[in-house]
Formats: sequence, C-alpha cells, structure tokens
Amino acid sequence: MAAGLVAPVLAVLSLLWVLIVNLLVAPHQLGFTVGVYFAEVQRSIFAPDLFIALFLKNLIIGMFVGIVACHKGLTCKMGSDGVGRAVNQTIVIAFVGIWGFNAVWNLAYLTAFPAASVLHG
Repeated sequence: MAAGLVAPVLAVLSLLWVLIVNLLVAPHQLGFTVGVYFAEVQRSIFAPDLFIALFLKNLIIGMFVGIVACHKGLTCKMGSDGVGRAVNQTIVIAFVGIWGFNAVWNLAYLTAFPAASVLHG
C-alpha cells in the first residue's frame, strides 16, 4: 500500500521539480519572459493527463511493484543467496511488468483521449 501511495507523490514532486528547473533556466536561455513561460505551461498541460496519467497510472505501478516486492521477499530462500536472487527477480519482474503495462496504458489512454497526443503549443 505504501508503494502505491508514494508513487503518485513522487510523480508530482518530479513534475514540480521539472517545472521549477525549466522556469529557472528556459526564460534566460531562450530569451522570453516568465509570463510567456507560465502561459505556455498552462496552455500545454492537458487536464486528464494530471489526474488519469499522473495519479492513477503511478498508483497502479506503485501497487504492482509493492506486491511483487512483498511476494518475492516473503517467499525467498534463507541466506544471502536467496535474498540476492529474490531482489534480482523482483527487479526483472517489475521492469518487464511496468514496460508492458506502460505500453498497454499509453495505447488505451491515447485511444480514449486523442487530444493528449497533440502538442498544445
């Protein structure tokens, strides 16, 4: 449960971090005002992206990784060899599972919301 709840929080923090760094760097490097930056950010953010793609997708991915990690951790063999194999299996299963889920999610999301694939700039 904790991994599922923390994943959307980390996604929001990373989005805010990107917006802050872009705010500090982009107007100076590209030669436009801060007002233009905020106008473009507001115009380019698609509302369903914030709720559906950011929160729901990361919640599902966090729950999946948490469940896989708990299962592998609780069923590993004793000793450092068993723990090492369980960690390796957890990483591989989580990576492949997230990759497959992301492919299906993006296909379904862009089919349901075709306006999300259009650059709003």
